[in-house]
Amino acid sequence: MNFETTNANLVSNNWLTQSSYITAQALQNRIYLDTLSQRNLYAQMLGDLLLGYLKKFNYDGFAHEIQQRILQINPENLTALIVDANIKMQIAAAEIKRAGNPPEEKLPQYPAAYRAYLSMQQAYARVDDLGYQSMPPEAYQAWLKSFEAAKEKQENKELKEKLQKEIKLLKSLPKPKVIYNKNN
Repeated sequence: MNFETTNANLVSNNWLTQSSYITAQALQNRIYLDTLSQRNLYAQMLGDLLLGYLKKFNYDGFAHEIQQRILQINPENLTALIVDANIKMQIAAAEIKRAGNPPEEKLPQYPAAYRAYLSMQQAYARVDDLGYQSMPPEAYQAWLKSFEAAKEKQENKELKEKLQKEIKLLKSLPKPKVIYNKNN
């Protein structure tokens, strides 16, 4: 069963694959919509811990330890791999800046910057090879709006059902007798 925390509903695999950016390759590589073993569930829980830690404290030795532990447990854990690629991107950017921001084709002339650049490229290639595809911000906003529309539709359906029950109840009540007073 899939629980979508964004809209607080149980959702089907079909709905998830149609409404998000999950590729066939990602499904084949079992990085999405696959039952997690206890070991992989533990790794993913550590991944959630890592993301929360990074948001609050940034990348440091403790974050690195968590990331390495995740990859020991599950070498294909997407969270740890994306964090790794993002860290390598920051390192490459710093090295390239230190080298004076040379164009990409001149990076081989700057060994430290070039090594960092290649390391970043390899890390992102590993994530891409698993079939990960990020959702563009505008698509994410549209996705969130679709939840609002679905929620509104559900609320309208529930209201309509409630009104229909009330009408049925009213129809089942005996009809009131109307008494006319001729004196009025």
